[in-house]
Amino acid sequence: MTAKISDSQRDALNSSVEAFGLEKTKEILTSLIDQGGLSYSDDIGCSYRQDYTACCINKCFFGYLIPDEEYDVGLEELGPMYLLDKLGIPYNGVSELQLNNIQIYLHDNIFGDPILTWQECLVYLEECFQEATEQ
Repeated sequence: MTAKISDSQRDALNSSVEAFGLEKTKEILTSLIDQGGLSYSDDIGCSYRQDYTACCINKCFFGYLIPDEEYDVGLEELGPMYLLDKLGIPYNGVSELQLNNIQIYLHDNIFGDPILTWQECLVYLEECFQEATEQ
Protein backbone atom coordinates (compact mmCIF):
# COMPACT_ATOMS: atom_id res chain seq x y z
CA MET A 1 0.00 0.00 0.00
CA THR A 2 1.31 3.44 -0.88
CA ALA A 3 0.15 6.53 0.98
CA LYS A 4 -1.99 8.90 -1.07
CA ILE A 5 -0.58 12.27 -0.02
CA SER A 6 0.90 15.19 -1.93
CA ASP A 7 4.62 15.86 -2.31
CA SER A 8 4.15 18.92 -0.10
CA GLN A 9 2.61 16.76 2.63
CA ARG A 10 5.48 14.26 2.32
CA ASP A 11 7.99 17.10 2.71
CA ALA A 12 6.10 18.43 5.75
CA LEU A 13 6.04 14.97 7.34
CA ASN A 14 9.75 14.51 6.74
CA SER A 15 10.40 17.93 8.31
CA SER A 16 8.25 17.02 11.30
CA VAL A 17 10.13 13.78 11.86
CA GLU A 18 13.41 15.69 11.60
CA ALA A 19 12.19 18.36 14.05
CA PHE A 20 10.25 16.33 16.61
CA GLY A 21 11.00 12.66 15.92
CA LEU A 22 8.96 9.86 14.39
CA GLU A 23 7.07 8.86 17.53
CA LYS A 24 6.01 12.43 18.41
CA THR A 25 4.86 13.04 14.82
CA LYS A 26 2.81 9.82 14.87
CA GLU A 27 1.39 10.70 18.29
CA ILE A 28 0.22 14.12 17.06
CA LEU A 29 -1.32 12.69 13.87
CA THR A 30 -3.16 10.07 15.93
CA SER A 31 -4.47 12.82 18.23
CA LEU A 32 -5.64 14.83 15.22
CA ILE A 33 -7.53 11.79 13.93
CA ASP A 34 -9.04 11.11 17.37
CA GLN A 35 -10.25 14.70 17.80
CA GLY A 36 -12.30 14.34 14.62
CA GLY A 37 -11.72 17.70 12.95
CA LEU A 38 -9.68 20.84 12.51
CA SER A 39 -8.86 23.43 15.15
CA TYR A 40 -10.82 26.38 13.86
CA SER A 41 -11.86 29.67 15.39
CA ASP A 42 -14.50 31.85 13.71
CA ASP A 43 -12.51 35.07 14.00
CA ILE A 44 -9.08 33.96 12.71
CA GLY A 45 -9.63 30.58 11.05
CA CYS A 46 -7.21 27.79 11.94
CA SER A 47 -5.70 28.25 15.38
CA TYR A 48 -3.43 26.40 17.79
CA ARG A 49 -6.36 25.88 20.17
CA GLN A 50 -9.96 26.07 19.03
CA ASP A 51 -11.70 29.06 20.62
CA TYR A 52 -8.54 29.72 22.66
CA THR A 53 -9.22 27.43 25.59
CA ALA A 54 -6.47 25.49 27.28
CA CYS A 55 -7.76 21.94 27.05
CA CYS A 56 -10.53 19.61 25.98
CA ILE A 57 -10.91 21.14 22.53
CA ASN A 58 -9.53 20.65 19.04
CA LYS A 59 -5.91 21.58 18.53
CA CYS A 60 -3.80 22.02 15.42
CA PHE A 61 -0.54 20.14 14.83
CA PHE A 62 1.47 22.70 16.83
CA GLY A 63 -1.30 23.03 19.41
CA TYR A 64 -0.41 19.52 20.54
CA LEU A 65 3.13 20.68 21.32
CA ILE A 66 1.89 23.38 23.73
CA PRO A 67 1.61 22.12 27.31
CA ASP A 68 -1.87 22.95 28.68
CA GLU A 69 -0.40 24.84 31.64
CA GLU A 70 1.61 27.07 29.28
CA TYR A 71 -1.16 27.91 26.83
CA ASP A 72 -2.11 31.58 26.58
CA VAL A 73 -4.27 33.23 23.95
CA GLY A 74 -1.30 35.47 23.07
CA LEU A 75 0.45 32.43 21.60
CA GLU A 76 -2.09 32.48 18.74
CA GLU A 77 -0.30 35.53 17.33
CA LEU A 78 3.02 33.69 16.97
CA GLY A 79 4.18 31.72 13.94
CA PRO A 80 5.38 28.16 14.56
CA MET A 81 9.10 28.98 14.97
CA TYR A 82 8.42 31.83 17.40
CA LEU A 83 5.96 29.67 19.32
CA LEU A 84 8.52 26.88 19.74
CA ASP A 85 11.26 29.36 20.69
CA LYS A 86 9.04 31.07 23.28
CA LEU A 87 8.13 27.72 24.85
CA GLY A 88 11.68 26.35 24.63
CA ILE A 89 10.62 23.42 22.46
CA PRO A 90 13.57 22.18 20.34
CA TYR A 91 13.09 21.64 16.62
CA ASN A 92 16.57 20.40 15.70
CA GLY A 93 17.58 23.11 13.24
CA VAL A 94 14.53 22.74 10.98
CA SER A 95 14.05 26.04 9.12
CA GLU A 96 11.22 28.51 9.60
CA LEU A 97 9.95 27.66 6.11
CA GLN A 98 9.87 23.94 6.97
CA LEU A 99 7.97 24.66 10.21
CA ASN A 100 5.48 26.84 8.33
CA ASN A 101 5.01 24.02 5.81
CA ILE A 102 4.27 21.58 8.63
CA GLN A 103 1.50 23.92 9.76
CA ILE A 104 0.17 24.51 6.24
CA TYR A 105 0.29 20.99 4.83
CA LEU A 106 -0.45 18.95 7.95
CA HIS A 107 -3.31 21.08 9.21
CA ASP A 108 -4.41 24.38 7.69
CA ASN A 109 -4.79 23.57 4.02
CA ILE A 110 -5.85 19.94 4.03
CA PHE A 111 -8.22 19.46 1.13
CA GLY A 112 -11.02 16.94 1.39
CA ASP A 113 -11.58 15.00 4.57
CA PRO A 114 -8.78 15.88 7.06
CA ILE A 115 -9.25 12.62 8.95
CA LEU A 116 -8.58 10.52 5.85
CA THR A 117 -5.58 12.67 4.96
CA TRP A 118 -4.10 12.32 8.45
CA GLN A 119 -4.61 8.55 8.22
CA GLU A 120 -2.71 8.56 4.91
CA CYS A 121 0.08 10.54 6.59
CA LEU A 122 0.37 7.78 9.20
CA VAL A 123 0.53 5.19 6.40
CA TYR A 124 3.38 7.17 4.83
CA LEU A 125 5.28 7.27 8.14
CA GLU A 126 4.81 3.52 8.64
CA GLU A 127 6.09 2.85 5.11
CA CYS A 128 9.14 5.06 5.69
CA PHE A 129 9.82 3.57 9.12
CA GLN A 130 9.66 0.00 7.76
CA GLU A 131 11.98 0.90 4.88
CA ALA A 132 14.46 2.53 7.28
CA THR A 133 14.54 -0.46 9.64
CA GLU A 134 14.87 -2.97 6.79
CA GLN A 135 18.02 -1.32 5.44
